[in-house]
Amino acid sequence: MALFSELPHTMGHETAGVISAIGEGMEHWSVGDRVGMAPMMPDGTAIGYGPWEGGFGPKLRATDANLVRLPDEVPFDAGAMATDAGLTAYGAVVSTGALEKGMKVGIIGLGGLGYIGAKVAAILGAEVYGAEINPQTRDPAPEMGVAEVTESILAFRDVGLDLVVDIGLFRVECGRAGDAG
Repeated sequence: MALFSELPHTMGHETAGVISAIGEGMEHWSVGDRVGMAPMMPDGTAIGYGPWEGGFGPKLRATDANLVRLPDEVPFDAGAMATDAGLTAYGAVVSTGALEKGMKVGIIGLGGLGYIGAKVAAILGAEVYGAEINPQTRDPAPEMGVAEVTESILAFRDVGLDLVVDIGLFRVECGRAGDAG
């Protein structure tokens, strides 16, 4: 399948807005509802790619499967970010990582996705540790639920991390302190 079904094509896959029309199968939604839209479509492609026009345009076609109600107190820009970046970090920590309350979790890379993953883990009852090589991005760590931050996840060997999520986009090998050879 081509990245774009035809050109020109409207990009944009982090989307939030207000419903302006209702189609078939959308009876529990109303015109005027505030929504965020998860980027993955039922056919396995994402909005802004394949046959689906993206969110940079004035209107966007959605399905019931990828809409979520957006509370009035959540700004559209935050709601749009949560539909992709939020789901990416959540998926890494909760779905793939099988996070459970009480786990000790290491997050490698405390940029946007890393901090979202850290906050998700903390909200769900994990003890969170972070590894970040850039000292300028470490400041928000306490307010995001990160107990301690260092340059390397290996500094937490003695903590006994149950889960390590590498969101820093570089290869790191680590394990529990007792697993080291």
